[in-house]
Amino acid sequence: MSLYSKALRHINMSRVKELREENIKKQKLAEEKLQEEILRAHVEMIRAHYSKHYDWRRELAEGMTTAEMGMVNYAPTGDVDIVTTDQVFATSFNGNNESVSGGEVILSGTSNSIAGGTHTIYRRAMFRVDGSKSSTLKLTISKGGGTSSWTDKDPAESFNDDVKVNVYQASGLPDDPEYYNANLSSGTHLIPLPGQFEDLQIQIEQFAKVSETGSLRITGASLQRRTPVNVFVSLDDPEATAFKRYSRQ
Repeated sequence: MSLYSKALRHINMSRVKELREENIKKQKLAEEKLQEEILRAHVEMIRAHYSKHYDWRRELAEGMTTAEMGMVNYAPTGDVDIVTTDQVFATSFNGNNESVSGGEVILSGTSNSIAGGTHTIYRRAMFRVDGSKSSTLKLTISKGGGTSSWTDKDPAESFNDDVKVNVYQASGLPDDPEYYNANLSSGTHLIPLPGQFEDLQIQIEQFAKVSETGSLRITGASLQRRTPVNVFVSLDDPEATAFKRYSRQ
């Protein structure tokens, strides 16, 4: 009997198989742990990047004290524009198939603008304003009508002309709150703001079928204060006068 044959008599092949499977599992767990560490490092890098933007909440928590800040309460003013439509329209940026005419922002377009599509237009209007003293976005739109649903791409994908509104803080972190509303009808809409943001970003978007969906017209986009708003301000801010007078009493 050869040396190899003698050795096989003392080897448990089932145990060898078990050990091999255990080693494979250990290697897989190690690879998964490495991927988790890489992902965690990537997320931390993103957060570090966004944290460079100014955030008054963080500044208050980490660097400032309440002795340097005052809380100013702004009473509701009802159906009165704190930021007018003209002021909002003046901050338009980074739009798609967007134009301004006669005091209106018009979303139209005449050709396909989506990857892999042939007859679908992507429309978008974006504005960035100071919303720190406001509680409500008052938005007035007029949908163009026409074809409201269709298919495009290969394989086919369904599209519609829903009007979507997204409101958020431009310099916030990725997981900061947002407000989202889909399929707004023609008319005036009162949209509560998710926070009193100094760099409030308003995004209005819609898909349309080429030559068959009418233009979307934004005829009003103003900010109002329909509910009370409390805002932290520096004590050297003129608007903190009332707070300082009250503090001395």
